[in-house]
Amino acid sequence: MSGQTLTEEELAALKQFRDRVRDLICGMDPFASHDLNLVCWLRARDLNVDKAEEMFRKSMKWRLNNNIDRLADDIIVSDYLVEKVPLRVGSVDREGTMVICVPFGSWDLKGLIEEGYRERIFFHIFKLLEIYFQHQQEEDFAQTNMHTRCSIIFDLDQWSMKQVCSQHVVTWAMDFFKQFDAYYPERLKLGYGVNIPKIFEIFWPLVNPFLSKNTLAKARVLGGGPDKWRTKLRETIDPYELPSELGGSNTTHHFIENRFGLSVLSMPRSPLYDSEDFVSRVVAAGDKFLRSFNLLVGNRITWNFKTKMHDIGFQFVLNNERLLFPYAKTDAHICLQDGLYDVVEDGTYTLVFDNSYSRLRSKTLEYVICIDGELVSKP
Repeated sequence: MSGQTLTEEELAALKQFRDRVRDLICGMDPFASHDLNLVCWLRARDLNVDKAEEMFRKSMKWRLNNNIDRLADDIIVSDYLVEKVPLRVGSVDREGTMVICVPFGSWDLKGLIEEGYRERIFFHIFKLLEIYFQHQQEEDFAQTNMHTRCSIIFDLDQWSMKQVCSQHVVTWAMDFFKQFDAYYPERLKLGYGVNIPKIFEIFWPLVNPFLSKNTLAKARVLGGGPDKWRTKLRETIDPYELPSELGGSNTTHHFIENRFGLSVLSMPRSPLYDSEDFVSRVVAAGDKFLRSFNLLVGNRITWNFKTKMHDIGFQFVLNNERLLFPYAKTDAHICLQDGLYDVVEDGTYTLVFDNSYSRLRSKTLEYVICIDGELVSKP
């Protein structure tokens, strides 16, 4: 059971807790009423059965009043909020715990709140959490395993003073963390902060008083440059499970989109090709290397690439204008990079290997590209 061993003290408290809330758990499914799920409430209240019961009953009332148990039934979420409040899902850490990547720094919370979306953002996130936990439940039961927690990576790149100085944003963050602690207790395994800007020193003291001591103990603010925090992430999360711009190898890690539905939680990945299939190319300092292909709906294009030394940028572009995945400065010298895309629109698709930011160093690139299983990278 995913290494989550219950102590004798927890088992004793759990027996009392079950007796106290029997009226509520008798109608729950096997996952919700499992010991590893119920013990979360006790751990959140330091095994105080009275306080855990009070917390549990308040949470169940909140779920009933807000129809939370039905949120995951319909995968369709607000297109507008999917665009404005993006999330990446579908990864797990080395112990099989779900990982959610949150580009928090790019969220314009101030603008959305001023547009009247304050409460809708809460339930947009809760809906996605319910979908993710339901997916994890189905995966766990299929594998006779169980994970009740998730890890979250908060990417603060682009986090601006406009957000930090907004009382609306600070209040929203306070309320969100209070609700998350109250209604999803002990669901957080670890919370990482990366791309930390200087202004975070202003924001963090404002919101951390609203986090429980248990949640604060799981916070990992990874300072320093990308070389430092990417290395720390790779200690607990396999590179194959991370987006390339967070130090992983997945150049096509999706943000959730309505058109993918739950499939976004288990997207296919490119094969890892044999070394003899790779083609070598030197990308000069200040230059880019492009490979373009005219593809039709139904084609599948896959790729692997690596560099002998130093990182290299990567883009995947449609018709020379639409960026299909975020630009990534990849650690291709550390992790073999891979990507897969199923074509849904006829057009010219271009893989861009970018060394334009390097003024002095050329990069030796080795790559493989396949279309529908056929190698197209070799001359």
